[in-house]
Amino acid sequence: MAIIKRINGIQIHRITTNRFWKGKELVVESKYQCKLISDDNVLFETESLDDAVEFCKTKPRMLRNFNIK
Repeated sequence: MAIIKRINGIQIHRITTNRFWKGKELVVESKYQCKLISDDNVLFETESLDDAVEFCKTKPRMLRNFNIK
C-alpha cells in the first residue's frame, strides 16, 4: 500500500490487487482508497485514480464534522 496523493485532508492509497504476465508485459491491477489523514477508515474505494481524486475534491464539504485539517 502506498500513499500517492493528499487532497483536502484526505489521502489516496494505491493497493496492488493482482500482478501477472501477459506475454512479455507485466500487468499490475490496483485499487485506490480514500482515507482521512487522521484515521484509517476507508471513505471511498475505486479502481480509477481519477474517481478517487474527484471524490477528494468534492466530498470534504460533507465531512466537516470529522475535523479535516
